[in-house]
Amino acid sequence: MLNCTVLRGCLCLADRQYGIVIDSGSSRSNVYLYEWPGEKQNDTGVVTEIKNCRVKGDGISAMKVDPQKDAASWKAFQVCMDDIINAIPVAKQNATTLYLGATAGMRLLHKQDEKRSNDIVASLREYLSSLPVDFKSASIISGQEEGLYGWVTVNYLM
Repeated sequence: MLNCTVLRGCLCLADRQYGIVIDSGSSRSNVYLYEWPGEKQNDTGVVTEIKNCRVKGDGISAMKVDPQKDAASWKAFQVCMDDIINAIPVAKQNATTLYLGATAGMRLLHKQDEKRSNDIVASLREYLSSLPVDFKSASIISGQEEGLYGWVTVNYLM
């Protein structure tokens, strides 16, 4: 266990926790890295976005399932993931949770071509689970869930 002191009200590295959220919309994917104190006052903690990366190219609904057949899309995704993961202290990477939420573009693709959308999500799950973080899920979220997350975010920021 690391022993550290509090300096000027800041928590030491050992007390920080991290999480990654990938917002995969209809036209693009954005990767966000969040940080929060491990020790919380009154069972609450302030979550701070410390880094984000926009994946170059179209949304995941335009990706090909096979990374070899769509090297540019997969490489762009990998560039962002490497950038985000490299911002996390190595000692904290395997405890960093990772979630991908696919929104409108994948909901539409799922209605038009369920097999292709399932294949894309499965391929992303395979890739994300190979990273040195704690991959939790990749799923197509409902419009209601997307709205709720937006509502929570807006209210938090206010």
